[in-house]
Formats: sequence, structure tokens, C-alpha cells
Amino acid sequence: MVGLAGGALFSSRFILQWIHSERQGRLAIPPVFWHLSFWGSVVSLVYALHIDKAPIILSYVFLPVLYGRNLWLLRRETRAAQPVPGPG
Repeated sequence: MVGLAGGALFSSRFILQWIHSERQGRLAIPPVFWHLSFWGSVVSLVYALHIDKAPIILSYVFLPVLYGRNLWLLRRETRAAQPVPGPG
């Protein structure tokens, strides 16, 4: 069940991105895409570690790092876009 949940979570990001792009009328990646990528890869990695198969572990081991970095960049970008309150 954990492996299926990870796969479903990871795959749902494509459907979400497709719907978001259709609504925008252009190619667009919503922030939740990166959250689904991160958590889907984490759950899939946990499953891969559980079944202890090196090829599967190696295919997932770096993904949380990559998607985590994208989330960090997204957070930094969101904070930079917020207006800074002025004096008084």
C-alpha cells in the first residue's frame, strides 16, 4: 500500500499540472506540483528502503533532495515577492 500511495502521489502531480495549465491557457507549474513531487518521492523512497532493492532505492534516493531544493527556492521566491512593510 505504501508503494502504491507513493506512486499515486507522485503521478497526481502531472494531472494537477495539466489542469492548471489548461486553466491558465499556457504552460504553468503550480507550487503544489513541487509538494507532490517531494512527498511522492519521499514515500516511494521509504517503500524502496523497505523492500531493500538497490536499483529502486537508487532511482529514488536523490529525488527528495532535488524536489526539496525546488521547494526551498519557491519559498525564497515567495518571501521576496511579499511587500516589505514601511515605517509607520
